[in-house]
Amino acid sequence: MSGTSMSAATDLLGVAKESSRKTAVVAGIRSMTYADVLAQADALASALDRLTPRGAPAVALMCRHAVNAIPVAVACIVSGRTYMPLDAGNPPARVLARMRNSGAGLLVSDCMTAGYSQDFEPPVDIGHGVVVSTLTSPRSASYDEPGRWLYYLNTSGTSGDPKCVAHSWSDVVQTVRSYSQAVGIAEDSRMAMLASLGHDAAVVDMYSSLLNGATLICVDSASPMSMRATARRTARLGITLWHCVPTVLELVANHFPPVGPNGLKIVLGGESVRAPALDRLWAGAPEARVYSLYGQTECSVISGGWIERGVDDPTSLGSPLTGVDWRCGAPYVDGVGSLWVRSAAAATHQVVDGAPRALASLDGWYNTGDLVDDLGDSFSFAGRSDQVMNIAGHRVDLLEIESYISQIPGVLDCIALAARAPHGHAGVSCLLRSSRGEIPLPELNAFLAEHLPARHLLIEAVCLDRPLPRTLSGKRDRSAAAALLSQRTGPTRPVAPSRLS
Repeated sequence: MSGTSMSAATDLLGVAKESSRKTAVVAGIRSMTYADVLAQADALASALDRLTPRGAPAVALMCRHAVNAIPVAVACIVSGRTYMPLDAGNPPARVLARMRNSGAGLLVSDCMTAGYSQDFEPPVDIGHGVVVSTLTSPRSASYDEPGRWLYYLNTSGTSGDPKCVAHSWSDVVQTVRSYSQAVGIAEDSRMAMLASLGHDAAVVDMYSSLLNGATLICVDSASPMSMRATARRTARLGITLWHCVPTVLELVANHFPPVGPNGLKIVLGGESVRAPALDRLWAGAPEARVYSLYGQTECSVISGGWIERGVDDPTSLGSPLTGVDWRCGAPYVDGVGSLWVRSAAAATHQVVDGAPRALASLDGWYNTGDLVDDLGDSFSFAGRSDQVMNIAGHRVDLLEIESYISQIPGVLDCIALAARAPHGHAGVSCLLRSSRGEIPLPELNAFLAEHLPARHLLIEAVCLDRPLPRTLSGKRDRSAAAALLSQRTGPTRPVAPSRLS
Protein backbone atom coordinates (compact mmCIF):
# COMPACT_ATOMS: atom_id res chain seq x y z
CA MET A 1 0.00 0.00 0.00
CA SER A 2 1.36 3.42 -0.95
CA GLY A 3 2.12 6.12 1.59
CA THR A 4 -1.02 8.03 0.55
CA SER A 5 -3.27 4.98 0.90
CA MET A 6 -1.73 3.93 4.20
CA SER A 7 -2.11 7.42 5.67
CA ALA A 8 -5.74 7.58 4.56
CA ALA A 9 -6.54 4.14 5.95
CA THR A 10 -4.77 4.92 9.24
CA ASP A 11 -6.67 8.17 9.71
CA LEU A 12 -10.07 6.63 8.92
CA LEU A 13 -9.45 3.52 11.02
CA GLY A 14 -8.40 5.67 13.96
CA VAL A 15 -11.61 7.70 13.89
CA ALA A 16 -13.73 4.59 13.35
CA LYS A 17 -12.16 2.90 16.37
CA GLU A 18 -12.72 5.91 18.64
CA SER A 19 -16.33 6.35 17.44
CA SER A 20 -17.18 2.70 16.81
CA ARG A 21 -20.58 2.75 18.52
CA LYS A 22 -21.58 6.15 17.27
CA THR A 23 -23.93 6.56 14.29
CA ALA A 24 -21.95 7.42 11.18
CA VAL A 25 -24.63 7.46 8.47
CA VAL A 26 -28.41 7.82 8.52
CA ALA A 27 -30.52 7.28 5.39
CA GLY A 28 -34.26 7.10 5.98
CA ILE A 29 -34.92 4.23 8.36
CA ARG A 30 -31.44 2.78 7.81
CA SER A 31 -28.42 3.73 9.86
CA MET A 32 -24.85 2.53 10.30
CA THR A 33 -22.42 2.97 13.14
CA TYR A 34 -18.75 3.61 12.46
CA ALA A 35 -18.12 -0.05 13.28
CA ASP A 36 -20.76 -1.07 10.71
CA VAL A 37 -19.15 1.10 8.01
CA LEU A 38 -15.73 -0.39 8.69
CA ALA A 39 -16.99 -3.99 8.79
CA GLN A 40 -18.87 -3.58 5.50
CA ALA A 41 -15.87 -1.84 3.93
CA ASP A 42 -13.57 -4.72 4.96
CA ALA A 43 -15.94 -7.26 3.39
CA LEU A 44 -16.18 -5.27 0.16
CA ALA A 45 -12.40 -4.77 0.02
CA SER A 46 -11.86 -8.53 0.33
CA ALA A 47 -14.34 -9.11 -2.49
CA LEU A 48 -12.54 -6.60 -4.72
CA ASP A 49 -9.21 -8.28 -3.92
CA ARG A 50 -10.61 -11.60 -5.11
CA LEU A 51 -11.61 -10.07 -8.44
CA THR A 52 -8.58 -7.90 -9.22
CA PRO A 53 -5.16 -7.37 -7.65
CA ARG A 54 -4.50 -4.29 -5.59
CA GLY A 55 -3.00 -1.44 -7.54
CA ALA A 56 -5.20 -2.18 -10.56
CA PRO A 57 -6.70 0.73 -12.55
CA ALA A 58 -9.17 3.03 -10.87
CA VAL A 59 -12.58 1.83 -9.69
CA ALA A 60 -15.68 3.72 -10.83
CA LEU A 61 -18.16 4.04 -7.97
CA MET A 62 -21.82 4.63 -8.87
CA CYS A 63 -24.26 4.07 -6.03
CA ARG A 64 -27.72 5.52 -5.57
CA HIS A 65 -27.74 4.94 -1.81
CA ALA A 66 -25.18 6.55 0.50
CA VAL A 67 -25.29 3.57 2.88
CA ASN A 68 -23.74 1.63 0.00
CA ALA A 69 -21.56 4.35 -1.53
CA ILE A 70 -19.71 5.33 1.64
CA PRO A 71 -18.59 1.79 2.62
CA VAL A 72 -17.44 1.18 -0.98
CA ALA A 73 -15.37 4.38 -0.94
CA VAL A 74 -13.83 3.34 2.38
CA ALA A 75 -13.23 -0.15 0.93
CA CYS A 76 -11.24 1.39 -1.91
CA ILE A 77 -9.21 3.39 0.59
CA VAL A 78 -8.35 0.46 2.87
CA SER A 79 -7.44 -1.70 -0.14
CA GLY A 80 -5.25 0.98 -1.71
CA ARG A 81 -7.44 1.64 -4.76
CA THR A 82 -8.16 4.95 -6.48
CA TYR A 83 -11.89 5.42 -6.96
CA MET A 84 -13.91 7.73 -9.18
CA PRO A 85 -17.39 8.63 -7.88
CA LEU A 86 -20.08 8.98 -10.55
CA ASP A 87 -23.62 10.27 -10.23
CA ALA A 88 -26.25 7.54 -10.42
CA GLY A 89 -28.29 9.74 -12.76
CA ASN A 90 -25.68 9.54 -15.52
CA PRO A 91 -26.73 7.57 -18.64
CA PRO A 92 -24.61 4.50 -19.51
CA ALA A 93 -22.86 6.28 -22.40
CA ARG A 94 -21.63 9.05 -20.08
CA VAL A 95 -20.45 6.53 -17.48
CA LEU A 96 -18.61 4.62 -20.19
CA ALA A 97 -16.92 7.76 -21.55
CA ARG A 98 -15.74 8.85 -18.12
CA MET A 99 -14.43 5.41 -17.24
CA ARG A 100 -12.45 5.14 -20.47
CA ASN A 101 -11.02 8.64 -20.07
CA SER A 102 -9.88 7.90 -16.51
CA GLY A 103 -8.63 4.40 -17.21
CA ALA A 104 -11.11 2.89 -14.70
CA GLY A 105 -11.56 -0.82 -15.32
CA LEU A 106 -14.21 -1.76 -12.73
CA LEU A 107 -17.67 -0.39 -12.06
CA VAL A 108 -19.00 -0.90 -8.53
CA SER A 109 -22.68 -0.07 -8.27
CA ASP A 110 -26.03 -0.68 -6.61
CA CYS A 111 -28.01 0.54 -9.64
CA MET A 112 -26.66 -1.08 -12.81
CA THR A 113 -29.27 -1.61 -15.52
CA ALA A 114 -29.55 -3.58 -18.73
CA GLY A 115 -28.12 -0.58 -20.57
CA TYR A 116 -24.65 -1.61 -19.42
CA SER A 117 -24.75 -5.14 -20.87
CA GLN A 118 -22.96 -4.31 -24.14
CA ASP A 119 -19.78 -2.86 -22.67
CA PHE A 120 -19.41 -4.76 -19.38
CA GLU A 121 -18.91 -8.31 -18.26
CA PRO A 122 -21.84 -9.85 -16.32
CA PRO A 123 -21.95 -8.25 -12.86
CA VAL A 124 -20.71 -10.15 -9.83
CA ASP A 125 -22.60 -9.76 -6.55
CA ILE A 126 -20.15 -8.81 -3.80
CA GLY A 127 -22.75 -8.44 -1.07
CA HIS A 128 -24.65 -5.64 0.68
CA GLY A 129 -26.68 -4.94 -2.47
CA VAL A 130 -23.58 -4.05 -4.47
CA VAL A 131 -22.30 -5.59 -7.72
CA VAL A 132 -19.05 -5.14 -9.60
CA SER A 133 -18.59 -5.44 -13.35
CA THR A 134 -15.48 -5.31 -15.53
CA LEU A 135 -15.29 -3.05 -18.55
CA THR A 136 -14.79 -5.29 -21.60
CA SER A 137 -12.40 -2.93 -23.39
CA PRO A 138 -10.86 -0.54 -20.87
CA ARG A 139 -8.40 2.08 -22.02
CA SER A 140 -4.89 1.17 -21.10
CA ALA A 141 -3.84 3.41 -18.25
CA SER A 142 -0.34 4.49 -17.26
CA TYR A 143 0.51 5.37 -13.69
CA ASP A 144 3.84 6.83 -12.66
CA GLU A 145 2.95 6.47 -8.97
CA PRO A 146 0.37 3.72 -8.38
CA GLY A 147 -1.76 4.44 -5.32
CA ARG A 148 -0.79 8.09 -5.15
CA TRP A 149 -4.34 9.29 -5.83
CA LEU A 150 -7.22 8.80 -3.45
CA TYR A 151 -10.00 9.63 -5.91
CA TYR A 152 -10.74 11.23 -9.25
CA LEU A 153 -13.51 13.79 -9.50
CA ASN A 154 -15.28 14.92 -12.67
CA THR A 155 -16.52 18.45 -13.14
CA SER A 156 -20.08 19.03 -14.35
CA GLY A 157 -18.97 20.58 -17.62
CA THR A 158 -21.32 23.55 -17.29
CA SER A 159 -18.44 26.01 -17.55
CA GLY A 160 -16.52 24.28 -20.32
CA ASP A 161 -15.52 20.75 -21.26
CA PRO A 162 -15.90 18.24 -18.40
CA LYS A 163 -12.58 17.30 -16.87
CA CYS A 164 -11.38 14.75 -14.38
CA VAL A 165 -8.96 15.88 -11.67
CA ALA A 166 -6.97 13.75 -9.25
CA HIS A 167 -7.06 14.27 -5.49
CA SER A 168 -4.63 12.91 -2.91
CA TRP A 169 -5.28 12.26 0.77
CA SER A 170 -3.36 15.40 1.70
CA ASP A 171 -5.87 17.39 -0.39
CA VAL A 172 -8.71 15.85 1.62
CA VAL A 173 -7.08 16.45 5.00
CA GLN A 174 -6.36 20.11 4.19
CA THR A 175 -9.91 20.62 2.87
CA VAL A 176 -11.52 19.03 5.93
CA ARG A 177 -9.31 20.94 8.34
CA SER A 178 -9.97 24.36 6.81
CA TYR A 179 -13.68 23.74 6.16
CA SER A 180 -14.31 22.33 9.64
CA GLN A 181 -12.58 25.29 11.25
CA ALA A 182 -14.53 27.79 9.13
CA VAL A 183 -18.05 26.49 9.81
CA GLY A 184 -17.50 24.70 13.11
CA ILE A 185 -17.72 20.95 12.47
CA ALA A 186 -17.03 18.64 15.41
CA GLU A 187 -17.89 15.15 16.62
CA ASP A 188 -21.32 16.28 17.82
CA SER A 189 -22.24 17.72 14.41
CA ARG A 190 -25.10 16.19 12.43
CA MET A 191 -24.68 17.06 8.76
CA ALA A 192 -27.24 16.76 5.99
CA MET A 193 -25.84 15.43 2.68
CA LEU A 194 -27.96 16.22 -0.36
CA ALA A 195 -25.50 15.66 -3.21
CA SER A 196 -24.53 12.26 -4.57
CA LEU A 197 -20.95 11.12 -4.18
CA GLY A 198 -20.24 12.17 -7.77
CA HIS A 199 -20.29 15.85 -6.79
CA ASP A 200 -17.58 17.72 -4.91
CA ALA A 201 -20.13 18.91 -2.33
CA ALA A 202 -20.79 15.32 -1.27
CA VAL A 203 -17.07 14.53 -1.07
CA VAL A 204 -16.57 17.52 1.22
CA ASP A 205 -19.57 16.47 3.34
CA MET A 206 -18.55 12.82 3.60
CA TYR A 207 -14.93 13.33 4.67
CA SER A 208 -15.71 16.32 6.88
CA SER A 209 -18.15 14.09 8.73
CA LEU A 210 -16.11 10.87 8.86
CA LEU A 211 -12.84 12.49 9.90
CA ASN A 212 -14.57 14.46 12.68
CA GLY A 213 -16.52 11.47 14.00
CA ALA A 214 -19.76 13.29 13.16
CA THR A 215 -23.06 11.91 11.80
CA LEU A 216 -24.06 12.20 8.15
CA ILE A 217 -27.80 12.36 7.43
CA CYS A 218 -28.52 11.59 3.78
CA VAL A 219 -31.36 13.41 2.01
CA ASP A 220 -32.95 12.34 -1.26
CA SER A 221 -32.12 15.36 -3.41
CA ALA A 222 -33.98 13.91 -6.40
CA SER A 223 -37.27 14.46 -4.59
CA PRO A 224 -38.29 18.05 -3.72
CA MET A 225 -40.83 16.58 -1.28
CA SER A 226 -38.08 14.69 0.51
CA MET A 227 -35.92 17.80 0.79
CA ARG A 228 -38.80 19.91 2.09
CA ALA A 229 -39.86 17.24 4.56
CA THR A 230 -36.30 16.88 5.86
CA ALA A 231 -35.99 20.66 6.17
CA ARG A 232 -39.14 20.66 8.31
CA ARG A 233 -37.70 17.85 10.47
CA THR A 234 -34.27 19.40 11.00
CA ALA A 235 -34.91 20.06 14.70
CA ARG A 236 -36.23 16.54 15.36
CA LEU A 237 -33.38 14.94 13.40
CA GLY A 238 -30.87 17.16 15.18
CA ILE A 239 -29.35 18.47 11.94
CA THR A 240 -26.82 21.18 12.71
CA LEU A 241 -25.44 21.80 9.22
CA TRP A 242 -27.26 21.86 5.88
CA HIS A 243 -25.01 22.17 2.80
CA CYS A 244 -26.60 22.86 -0.60
CA VAL A 245 -26.56 25.01 -3.72
CA PRO A 246 -28.65 28.22 -3.59
CA THR A 247 -31.15 26.67 -6.04
CA VAL A 248 -32.06 24.09 -3.40
CA LEU A 249 -32.32 26.77 -0.71
CA GLU A 250 -34.86 28.62 -2.88
CA LEU A 251 -36.91 25.41 -2.95
CA VAL A 252 -36.86 24.74 0.79
CA ALA A 253 -36.20 28.17 2.38
CA ASN A 254 -39.61 28.53 4.04
CA HIS A 255 -39.72 24.92 5.30
CA PHE A 256 -37.10 25.17 8.05
CA PRO A 257 -38.56 25.37 11.56
CA PRO A 258 -37.46 28.03 14.05
CA VAL A 259 -34.09 27.20 15.59
CA GLY A 260 -32.33 28.35 18.72
CA PRO A 261 -29.27 30.60 18.84
CA ASN A 262 -26.94 27.58 18.70
CA GLY A 263 -28.92 25.73 16.04
CA LEU A 264 -28.84 25.35 12.29
CA LYS A 265 -26.01 26.49 10.02
CA ILE A 266 -26.67 26.56 6.28
CA VAL A 267 -23.68 26.43 3.94
CA LEU A 268 -24.27 27.61 0.37
CA GLY A 269 -21.96 27.14 -2.59
CA GLY A 270 -21.82 26.54 -6.31
CA GLU A 271 -23.53 29.73 -7.49
CA SER A 272 -24.67 33.13 -6.29
CA VAL A 273 -27.45 33.31 -3.72
CA ARG A 274 -30.42 35.63 -4.21
CA ALA A 275 -31.68 37.82 -1.38
CA PRO A 276 -35.38 36.68 -1.56
CA ALA A 277 -34.41 33.12 -0.60
CA LEU A 278 -32.48 34.38 2.42
CA ASP A 279 -35.39 36.61 3.44
CA ARG A 280 -37.79 33.65 3.33
CA LEU A 281 -35.37 31.51 5.34
CA TRP A 282 -34.90 34.10 8.06
CA ALA A 283 -38.63 34.86 8.21
CA GLY A 284 -39.26 31.32 9.47
CA ALA A 285 -35.93 30.52 11.12
CA PRO A 286 -34.52 33.88 12.25
CA GLU A 287 -31.65 32.35 14.23
CA ALA A 288 -30.31 30.24 11.34
CA ARG A 289 -26.79 31.23 10.28
CA VAL A 290 -25.79 31.23 6.61
CA TYR A 291 -22.26 30.70 5.32
CA SER A 292 -21.31 31.38 1.71
CA LEU A 293 -18.63 28.90 0.61
CA TYR A 294 -16.63 29.38 -2.55
CA GLY A 295 -14.60 26.70 -4.29
CA GLN A 296 -14.13 24.60 -7.38
CA THR A 297 -13.03 21.05 -8.10
CA GLU A 298 -9.33 21.85 -8.40
CA CYS A 299 -9.37 23.23 -4.85
CA SER A 300 -12.49 21.96 -3.14
CA VAL A 301 -12.90 24.89 -0.78
CA ILE A 302 -11.12 28.22 -1.10
CA SER A 303 -12.88 30.95 0.83
CA GLY A 304 -16.09 31.91 2.54
CA GLY A 305 -17.84 34.07 5.06
CA TRP A 306 -20.98 34.38 7.13
CA ILE A 307 -23.75 36.28 5.34
CA GLU A 308 -25.10 39.11 7.44
CA ARG A 309 -28.58 40.50 7.02
CA GLY A 310 -28.85 43.71 5.10
CA VAL A 311 -25.61 43.16 3.19
CA ASP A 312 -26.18 44.26 -0.39
CA ASP A 313 -23.33 42.30 -1.97
CA PRO A 314 -23.95 38.53 -1.75
CA THR A 315 -21.33 38.00 -4.49
CA SER A 316 -18.38 38.63 -2.12
CA LEU A 317 -16.13 35.59 -1.88
CA GLY A 318 -15.40 36.30 1.78
CA SER A 319 -11.96 35.52 3.18
CA PRO A 320 -9.52 32.74 2.24
CA LEU A 321 -9.75 29.67 4.42
CA THR A 322 -6.77 28.47 6.42
CA GLY A 323 -3.95 27.37 4.15
CA VAL A 324 -5.26 29.17 1.05
CA ASP A 325 -3.62 32.08 -0.77
CA TRP A 326 -5.29 33.93 -3.61
CA ARG A 327 -4.64 36.82 -5.96
CA CYS A 328 -6.20 38.60 -8.91
CA GLY A 329 -4.46 38.19 -12.25
CA ALA A 330 -3.90 40.94 -14.79
CA PRO A 331 -7.25 42.65 -15.44
CA TYR A 332 -8.97 41.86 -18.69
CA VAL A 333 -11.19 44.92 -18.87
CA ASP A 334 -13.26 47.10 -16.53
CA GLY A 335 -10.97 46.14 -13.62
CA VAL A 336 -12.01 42.47 -13.70
CA GLY A 337 -9.28 39.83 -13.57
CA SER A 338 -8.83 36.10 -13.24
CA LEU A 339 -8.67 34.50 -9.78
CA TRP A 340 -5.51 32.53 -9.02
CA VAL A 341 -5.27 30.20 -6.02
CA ARG A 342 -2.46 28.43 -4.19
CA SER A 343 -3.38 25.84 -1.56
CA ALA A 344 -2.31 22.51 -0.12
CA ALA A 345 -5.84 21.35 -0.99
CA ALA A 346 -5.48 22.18 -4.69
CA ALA A 347 -5.55 19.27 -7.10
CA THR A 348 -2.38 19.39 -9.16
CA HIS A 349 -3.26 16.87 -11.90
CA GLN A 350 -5.93 16.29 -14.52
CA VAL A 351 -6.63 12.78 -15.77
CA VAL A 352 -6.59 12.42 -19.55
CA ASP A 353 -6.82 9.05 -21.31
CA GLY A 354 -5.96 7.22 -18.12
CA ALA A 355 -2.86 9.25 -17.29
CA PRO A 356 -2.68 11.96 -14.61
CA ARG A 357 -1.07 15.02 -16.17
CA ALA A 358 0.12 18.06 -14.25
CA LEU A 359 -2.14 21.11 -14.45
CA ALA A 360 -0.59 24.31 -15.67
CA SER A 361 0.86 26.13 -12.69
CA LEU A 362 2.81 29.28 -12.01
CA ASP A 363 4.96 28.47 -8.97
CA GLY A 364 2.08 26.52 -7.41
CA TRP A 365 -0.57 29.07 -8.41
CA TYR A 366 -3.58 27.81 -10.41
CA ASN A 367 -6.01 29.80 -12.52
CA THR A 368 -9.54 28.96 -11.34
CA GLY A 369 -11.22 30.22 -14.51
CA ASP A 370 -13.35 32.59 -12.42
CA LEU A 371 -13.37 36.35 -12.88
CA VAL A 372 -13.33 38.67 -9.88
CA ASP A 373 -13.48 42.34 -8.94
CA ASP A 374 -10.86 43.40 -6.40
CA LEU A 375 -12.59 44.81 -3.28
CA GLY A 376 -9.33 45.53 -1.46
CA ASP A 377 -9.57 42.97 1.35
CA SER A 378 -11.65 40.48 -0.66
CA PHE A 379 -12.93 39.72 -4.12
CA SER A 380 -16.38 39.88 -5.67
CA PHE A 381 -17.40 37.11 -8.06
CA ALA A 382 -17.79 38.57 -11.57
CA GLY A 383 -18.54 35.44 -13.59
CA ARG A 384 -16.67 32.74 -15.40
CA SER A 385 -14.15 33.54 -18.11
CA ASP A 386 -16.18 31.25 -20.37
CA GLN A 387 -19.47 32.90 -19.34
CA VAL A 388 -18.27 36.35 -20.30
CA MET A 389 -18.45 37.58 -23.88
CA ASN A 390 -16.86 40.42 -25.77
CA ILE A 391 -19.19 42.78 -27.65
CA ALA A 392 -17.50 45.58 -29.58
CA GLY A 393 -14.51 45.38 -27.25
CA HIS A 394 -16.57 45.55 -24.06
CA ARG A 395 -16.99 42.90 -21.37
CA VAL A 396 -20.55 41.54 -21.13
CA ASP A 397 -21.21 39.25 -18.17
CA LEU A 398 -24.04 36.78 -18.76
CA LEU A 399 -24.44 36.20 -15.01
CA GLU A 400 -24.96 39.93 -14.45
CA ILE A 401 -27.67 39.98 -17.13
CA GLU A 402 -29.36 36.98 -15.47
CA SER A 403 -29.37 38.74 -12.11
CA TYR A 404 -31.32 41.68 -13.53
CA ILE A 405 -33.73 39.60 -15.62
CA SER A 406 -34.56 37.65 -12.45
CA GLN A 407 -35.83 40.89 -10.89
CA ILE A 408 -38.48 41.42 -13.57
CA PRO A 409 -41.98 40.65 -12.20
CA GLY A 410 -43.13 37.21 -13.28
CA VAL A 411 -39.69 35.81 -14.10
CA LEU A 412 -39.10 32.61 -12.15
CA ASP A 413 -35.78 31.57 -13.69
CA CYS A 414 -33.56 32.52 -16.61
CA ILE A 415 -30.42 31.51 -18.49
CA ALA A 416 -28.56 34.05 -20.64
CA LEU A 417 -26.46 32.82 -23.54
CA ALA A 418 -24.10 34.28 -26.10
CA ALA A 419 -25.63 34.29 -29.58
CA ARG A 420 -24.88 35.45 -33.09
CA ALA A 421 -27.50 37.47 -34.94
CA PRO A 422 -28.13 37.17 -38.72
CA HIS A 423 -25.84 40.12 -39.47
CA GLY A 424 -22.99 38.24 -37.78
CA HIS A 425 -22.59 40.48 -34.74
CA ALA A 426 -22.46 39.01 -31.23
CA GLY A 427 -25.49 39.40 -29.00
CA VAL A 428 -27.25 37.95 -25.98
CA SER A 429 -30.17 35.51 -25.99
CA CYS A 430 -32.24 34.39 -23.02
CA LEU A 431 -34.25 31.34 -22.10
CA LEU A 432 -36.63 32.07 -19.26
CA ARG A 433 -39.50 30.67 -17.27
CA SER A 434 -42.35 33.02 -16.46
CA SER A 435 -45.41 32.85 -14.26
CA ARG A 436 -47.33 35.09 -16.67
CA GLY A 437 -46.64 33.50 -20.04
CA GLU A 438 -44.71 35.25 -22.77
CA ILE A 439 -42.93 38.43 -21.75
CA PRO A 440 -42.37 40.65 -24.80
CA LEU A 441 -38.75 41.29 -25.72
CA PRO A 442 -39.23 45.11 -25.60
CA GLU A 443 -40.44 44.83 -22.00
CA LEU A 444 -37.39 42.78 -21.00
CA ASN A 445 -35.02 45.19 -22.71
CA ALA A 446 -36.76 48.23 -21.24
CA PHE A 447 -36.00 46.93 -17.74
CA LEU A 448 -32.41 45.99 -18.63
CA ALA A 449 -31.84 49.41 -20.18
CA GLU A 450 -32.54 51.00 -16.79
CA HIS A 451 -29.58 49.14 -15.26
CA LEU A 452 -27.16 48.09 -18.01
CA PRO A 453 -25.51 49.53 -21.14
CA ALA A 454 -27.17 48.96 -24.51
CA ARG A 455 -24.72 46.20 -25.44
CA HIS A 456 -26.28 44.02 -22.70
CA LEU A 457 -29.75 44.10 -24.25
CA LEU A 458 -31.28 40.90 -25.62
CA ILE A 459 -31.61 40.09 -29.28
CA GLU A 460 -34.11 37.32 -28.49
CA ALA A 461 -35.93 35.69 -25.58
CA VAL A 462 -37.85 32.43 -25.36
CA CYS A 463 -40.29 31.73 -22.52
CA LEU A 464 -40.97 28.21 -21.30
CA ASP A 465 -43.85 27.02 -19.13
CA ARG A 466 -41.70 24.39 -17.44
CA PRO A 467 -38.52 24.42 -15.31
CA LEU A 468 -35.34 25.40 -17.14
CA PRO A 469 -32.67 22.73 -17.60
CA ARG A 470 -30.47 22.11 -14.60
CA THR A 471 -27.53 19.81 -14.04
CA LEU A 472 -27.70 16.95 -11.54
CA SER A 473 -26.10 19.27 -8.97
CA GLY A 474 -28.78 21.93 -9.47
CA LYS A 475 -26.73 24.43 -11.50
CA ARG A 476 -27.96 26.06 -14.70
CA ASP A 477 -27.34 23.67 -17.62
CA ARG A 478 -26.13 26.08 -20.28
CA SER A 479 -25.46 23.42 -22.88
CA ALA A 480 -29.03 22.10 -22.64
CA ALA A 481 -30.39 25.66 -22.67
CA ALA A 482 -28.44 26.44 -25.84
CA ALA A 483 -29.88 23.32 -27.47
CA LEU A 484 -33.43 24.36 -26.53
CA LEU A 485 -32.88 27.84 -27.93
CA SER A 486 -31.53 26.49 -31.20
CA GLN A 487 -34.66 24.35 -31.57
CA ARG A 488 -37.02 27.26 -30.90
CA THR A 489 -35.31 30.05 -32.86
CA GLY A 490 -34.66 30.76 -36.50
CA PRO A 491 -31.51 32.31 -37.95
CA THR A 492 -30.19 33.48 -34.59
CA ARG A 493 -28.11 30.73 -33.12
CA PRO A 494 -26.46 30.36 -29.72
CA VAL A 495 -22.67 30.29 -29.69
CA ALA A 496 -20.07 29.78 -27.00
CA PRO A 497 -19.06 32.92 -25.08
CA SER A 498 -15.74 34.37 -26.18
CA ARG A 499 -12.97 34.54 -23.63
CA LEU A 500 -11.87 38.08 -22.89
CA SER A 501 -8.47 39.04 -24.18
